[in-house]
Amino acid sequence: MSEMLSLKEQDSVEINFAFPFTKGNAMNRIRILAASGPLLLSIPVKKSPANTPISQIQIDHEQKWQNQHWRSITSAYGKAPFFVYFKDELEHLFARKTEGLAEFTFSIMEWTLKQYFPKDRLSVNLSGEFLEPSRNNEDLKWIEKSSFEAGSLLEYRQVFGSEFVPNLSVIDHLFCSGPNDFWKPRN
Repeated sequence: MSEMLSLKEQDSVEINFAFPFTKGNAMNRIRILAASGPLLLSIPVKKSPANTPISQIQIDHEQKWQNQHWRSITSAYGKAPFFVYFKDELEHLFARKTEGLAEFTFSIMEWTLKQYFPKDRLSVNLSGEFLEPSRNNEDLKWIEKSSFEAGSLLEYRQVFGSEFVPNLSVIDHLFCSGPNDFWKPRN
């Protein structure tokens, strides 16, 4: 969610999938809040050589991750106030069988951004510029750091528990508070 908040003042965003995939990065993971606490959902990927760009990483469909992820999301957010408004479109994205991790990730990112930003408010572009693994790139650090470590600046009522759990996927906020809450003035 903290990454979404940083986009509020932008008029465009460039999503780059040409940087090297490293095991444990946020590009194939989302963190949701289940009844038992935070749950990390990871998209399985096929083995690839070191420093392979994310744009060339293939999803491992031998594992039935799509059904498992969707069941986890439905279980976690089925009673969330805004789940009913977004579930059909998101379920369709999870049901699609895409070969590449970048293609799947971009479809989820693009859909999420469309929920929060009016059509004329934010332009989303893909970039194919390869980022060298040794390069000190701030964008790469931002993505690698991920929302798991970055503090969430927006608190809202969640489905489970009485205390706010930060650093979850943006779908937690979308299902619990809806996209309009994002634009409310904050202190």
